Amino acid sequence: MYLVDFPIFQEFVSKNGLDKNQPIIEATPFILEYKRDGVMMAKIEMSSIEEFKFLQKYPATYNPQKSKNKYWIRGNEWIVINGQQIQELNY
Repeated sequence: MYLVDFPIFQEFVSKNGLDKNQPIIEATPFILEYKRDGVMMAKIEMSSIEEFKFLQKYPATYNPQKSKNKYWIRGNEWIVINGQQIQELNY
């Protein structure tokens, strides 16, 4: 899993169709998981529901230094280049 900024997280979730059913969020802190076929594809370590809802409406206002939540996505975590395994973010 890769720790990413909200815009990358939102793009990943949208492109992979993971945002079809949004749960009802009532209390923090918690972890919101997005799964496909039993595999966790993305997650949010949620500390602020308000921040998450605000960023869904106004993603351009995202400020990583002030973010209370942590956004994670799964990518192709290892690739082989010249016989060496290297981590790569590729979604």
